[in-house]
Amino acid sequence: MSATVHAFPAFAYLNSPRSWILAAILLLHAAFLWSLSNGLSRSIITFVEPRTVVDFIPEEIEPLPPPPPPREFRPQVLNPVPPGSIPILGPVGEDAITVPEARPQPIPQPVPETRPAPVLVQPQIDPARPLSEPAYPPQDVRIGNTGTVLLSVLVLPDGRVGEVRLDRSSGHSRLDASALSEARQWRFKPGTQDGTAIPMWKQLPITFRLQD
Repeated sequence: MSATVHAFPAFAYLNSPRSWILAAILLLHAAFLWSLSNGLSRSIITFVEPRTVVDFIPEEIEPLPPPPPPREFRPQVLNPVPPGSIPILGPVGEDAITVPEARPQPIPQPVPETRPAPVLVQPQIDPARPLSEPAYPPQDVRIGNTGTVLLSVLVLPDGRVGEVRLDRSSGHSRLDASALSEARQWRFKPGTQDGTAIPMWKQLPITFRLQD
């Protein structure tokens, strides 16, 4: 043992008790420093916190006014709109603007073609061929029968009589028959429409009377 100590003179002081105590103290200091550097200091600082005291001092606060009652909703009544217009309401307080209602335009109807009234000319008695008088029946002359026969004759475009019609009797059959028979022999100037000869009726009275 002594040979070992003498062989390493630098470690000779470790053989004394004092040396061991110093070494232990150094180890404790090293361990303490290591613990401080590895979190022990944090736990101590965190644990030891300064105490704070907060005092709530009551103060006199004015109470808030109660909320206003809910406003009653009233619908706005508009003035009636006159027929034929559509109201356009502006903001509240401004007069309403009315726009005339659009009405459909009437469809133009075709204008009927207006033609002038036809020009009619009634059949006339031809002066070159005056009407012959019907025969006065002898029996009616002796008895003294008289009267007026009203005839309607259909004058054809060539002026001849196509048909004869008794409109009013004289009251005596022989007088009526004599007038009808003689009228079929008459000739007229035919009636015309716009200058063209057309068939046309013509009314003629025939009077039978006795001379004094």
